[in-house]
Amino acid sequence: MKANVTIVAFLLVGSGFATPGLLRAAEDVPANAQERAPDALLGAWKADVEVSRYTGTPPRNNIRTFSFTQDGKVLVTSTTLNAEKRISMLHWIVQLDGTPAPEFTSASRSTPASLVGLKMEDERTFVMTVSKHGVVTLTGQMTLSEDGQTLTYTYGSPGGPQNHIVYRRWDMGG
Repeated sequence: MKANVTIVAFLLVGSGFATPGLLRAAEDVPANAQERAPDALLGAWKADVEVSRYTGTPPRNNIRTFSFTQDGKVLVTSTTLNAEKRISMLHWIVQLDGTPAPEFTSASRSTPASLVGLKMEDERTFVMTVSKHGVVTLTGQMTLSEDGQTLTYTYGSPGGPQNHIVYRRWDMGG
């Protein structure tokens, strides 16, 4: 078995695959979201509706979760109970490089409602762009507190009024 490993290593080196230039090129490959996202972002967040500011009628409740998919992307899910006691849900799966990805909602079902891009600016700041039919309809920013217990999300239509939602880390058990 040891001879087989030696042969494979020889073939790789002899073929140029293990040259220092190629190794440096591999280091330039962007990290997937799982390698970049701060641990503090992961988990469940509950909107503190009392201290948040909404441009319209505030919801009764909103829970936002962040987790990973099998290919290292970030899965964002939001469940809202509105003032009329109707539940709506949305989710999207993104890298943290701003690349747009489909957003699905309970109303749109399996048809994407829009495209969402989320870009990690630094360890605590994420910039979001939402577009529909090639037109940016919403921009926003999510900011993690230094202690990782608060997520502030400011968003709205470009040049329009802004919603300012304060999320607190939510422990479903208590």
